[in-house]
Amino acid sequence: MLARRLQQSVPTSVSEQPFGVLYGRTMTLNQHTLADMPAVATSGTSRFTYKAQKSVTKIRLTFMNWYNSSYKASPFCKDNNNAATITVQALVFAPGSSTGTVVTVGASASWTIGGGSWVQTDWISVSMTAGQTFDVQTYVSGTQWYPTLVYSGWWAAGSNQATSGSAKITSGAGVSTGIYMPAIITGDHASGAVVILGDSIAYNSALPTLGYIEKGLDGNYGAINAAVAGDRAYWTLDGTGRRAKSWFANQDASTAVVEYGRNDLEDGRTLAQIQANLLTLWNQQAGYGQRVLQPTITPHTNSTDSWATTGNQTVTNATIEGRRVLLNDWLRAGAPTVGGTAVAPGTSGALLAGQGGHPLYDYWEIADHVESARNSGIWKASYTSDGLHPTTTGINAAATGADYTMII
Repeated sequence: MLARRLQQSVPTSVSEQPFGVLYGRTMTLNQHTLADMPAVATSGTSRFTYKAQKSVTKIRLTFMNWYNSSYKASPFCKDNNNAATITVQALVFAPGSSTGTVVTVGASASWTIGGGSWVQTDWISVSMTAGQTFDVQTYVSGTQWYPTLVYSGWWAAGSNQATSGSAKITSGAGVSTGIYMPAIITGDHASGAVVILGDSIAYNSALPTLGYIEKGLDGNYGAINAAVAGDRAYWTLDGTGRRAKSWFANQDASTAVVEYGRNDLEDGRTLAQIQANLLTLWNQQAGYGQRVLQPTITPHTNSTDSWATTGNQTVTNATIEGRRVLLNDWLRAGAPTVGGTAVAPGTSGALLAGQGGHPLYDYWEIADHVESARNSGIWKASYTSDGLHPTTTGINAAATGADYTMII
């Protein structure tokens, strides 16, 4: 399957797909995020280390110049143009190499990106096998630019160290400082890739580690993570083009994981409303020729001992919890529909996931891996630290339910 929106000038003989990385963040389309990470005025050079999930002989980088307001600024989770044009240069350090290859766009080693625009580089020859690591070192300059939400990497303010002969920078960086890096990396391999649509649990903005979906895919498939903290399914369908930019390449994958649901529940959406929104999103992705998967929804609890035990937890809202149980049971029953509308499990003649005409291929059982018992609404001990997002322990457990064998 050829990447479509990213490949306006690639010969049809070339198979090009996203391929995953060590931290997952190369694949993040909404990578300039959060209103509490304001625009940066200082020019400088960033470096980030990636792990190839697939063997390739050449790669291309895609750089963006926009940001997403996330849940920090209204209108929430909306893509916004940067007001400034930025200038970018980059080097790629092949596995084990201390010498960087100059990256070009139209044979030029320096390029500009207008606000709200994106640029894809020329092919870069860098032969590597699955599991090897490589570095991208990027210089960015402009009156303002938006940093990438990552918890590692390196940043050197001021100087341009992305030119021929530049060494790898080693000064510290991370989410508090902010770095600028490619939003997407594609390579010349033909196997499938995944687009992830969802909220902070899918993006995992709460912890400096992979989210459970990316962790479940790690070592098996590349991913484009188009999730954004605070997002809701019904927001993405509000008709305003709220995610028009950060979803611009979501067709470039063969499988879609639609993780929405938790925040929709928190907003008091009814079961019927959430089911209808998920069906709309599933149909949208299936219309792109993708296999569509939906994880079950994880709990939300309060705790009197920082979630160290199950006994000291209570569900935050019994009404919402009841809807979560019904939603998960509907998914487990094959998301039955009649005439394209959700119906109760066991309804005679209902169309089920995986059957012809149903937009959902199957579900991933995630909740069972982190709940004390099915539909208990209680996290296993120490599987969360805020009652909503999984800890590293919870992520590792949830990832076992991310069944990568369903990916095409």
